[in-house]
Amino acid sequence: MLGAGGHDLSLFTAADELQRALLRDTFDAVVVDKALPVTGGLAMVAWAAETLEAPPPVVIALPGDNKADMVRSLRSGASDVVAATDPGEIVVARIEAAARRARSSVPTERLRTLGPYVVDLLAESIALNDKPVKLTSKEFALARLFFDNLNRPLSRAYLFAHVWGPDYGVDTRTLDMHISRLRSKLVLSPDSGFALQTLFGFGYRMDAFDAEGRRIE
Repeated sequence: MLGAGGHDLSLFTAADELQRALLRDTFDAVVVDKALPVTGGLAMVAWAAETLEAPPPVVIALPGDNKADMVRSLRSGASDVVAATDPGEIVVARIEAAARRARSSVPTERLRTLGPYVVDLLAESIALNDKPVKLTSKEFALARLFFDNLNRPLSRAYLFAHVWGPDYGVDTRTLDMHISRLRSKLVLSPDSGFALQTLFGFGYRMDAFDAEGRRIE
């Protein structure tokens, strides 16, 4: 269902496989399938909250519409609950809604001001201290993705899927080159209020800093 809707899917047959994937990659939402007992689904919610720096929303898919299981799942931290009896389009819509809610803080207006930076979404341009910064289309897309996900770890695979497309594959050299150019062109550092941090073995994270150079959580 989700694949037909244009979403990139990763399927896992065991909880430990999913946990390992969450430690090495970035996901917009996680659906715990009905095949996993509800206690396992709740354990996954708890594990993600305790282990991951920025856990994705977890939607639990139950085998039936047992109200007690639904309430228990939601009270335990699940972002939403769907049932096997729900129509497919409703299941997809609720998963998409859970992912949107997790990113509800991302502004949608054309101009976005972040400290000394002004991001123009329509013109696909960024100005630093009122001076336009010359960026390629890929550099702008990468910068926008980071600014839209401040303080959120983004894996290399996630960055490639969203900037180069899901069929491009992960080319470490290409990504590192673009990151290096972004750091240089946008003068990214705690002094400017934003810095790109390398997360070894995972990817990158755009951190925000206050006037004293302290990271804003």
